[in-house]
Amino acid sequence: MKVSVVFIIVLFISANLSFSQANIGAGFAGNKGLGPLVKWETRDHHLLSFFDKAKVFGIGTKDTKLKGSLFLFESWDNNGIIQIAEKNFVLNNINFNIEKDAFMSKMEGDSIIIFDSSYLDDIKISNKPFKYVYNVSEGKGKTYEVIHQLKNGTTILKGYYLKVILASPNPMLNRPLDEIKKRSQYYVLKEGNLSDLKLQKKAILKLIDESDIEKVKKFVNKSSLSFKDEKDIICVFKYHDSL
Repeated sequence: MKVSVVFIIVLFISANLSFSQANIGAGFAGNKGLGPLVKWETRDHHLLSFFDKAKVFGIGTKDTKLKGSLFLFESWDNNGIIQIAEKNFVLNNINFNIEKDAFMSKMEGDSIIIFDSSYLDDIKISNKPFKYVYNVSEGKGKTYEVIHQLKNGTTILKGYYLKVILASPNPMLNRPLDEIKKRSQYYVLKEGNLSDLKLQKKAILKLIDESDIEKVKKFVNKSSLSFKDEKDIICVFKYHDSL
């Protein structure tokens, strides 16, 4: 049974197929007897992990005492492109589990495919690019959203994490359940080194080439942009790249 599943996955890669919930589900439907967690491996890449009946990810359902979601996107109705071993795979039901730091795609029923981010060459969800970065100081890797890559090679990243707000018996607070909140932090990736980034004028201008700083300042003032707003910062970096 396991051999047949591996064969199916290899065919997907070799043929450079696009897949969706419907056709990938058909490939795995007869293999639920493999157990709660099965890992497959190709010659070059640890391809994916498969959770059978992964109901643990159903945060926000009636039988839970938590409010909120572990996932970055509100729904699973997201288009995504994953590149593995230089092969592109298109999905229409992909999401990112912040707690597990993993991209997931729904299958038939309650089953979910979990992709190992460290082996993905490239990934985009709803036109948002993501990148797996190994942090030497922490001794581990993490997935970040790529906000922008400057012309000097510096990359601005956005990392996501979860915070649990505890329930309170105080009726004035209207918080009967523990609640999961999504939070984010910005980072700079330069020459392989990862560092925190605060959205403020001094920190942003440090990333700009010194010869372009005065031009960038004038552009910000003329365009009424804010150094504290992500969309405005992207406009600043795009202008800098055009100089």
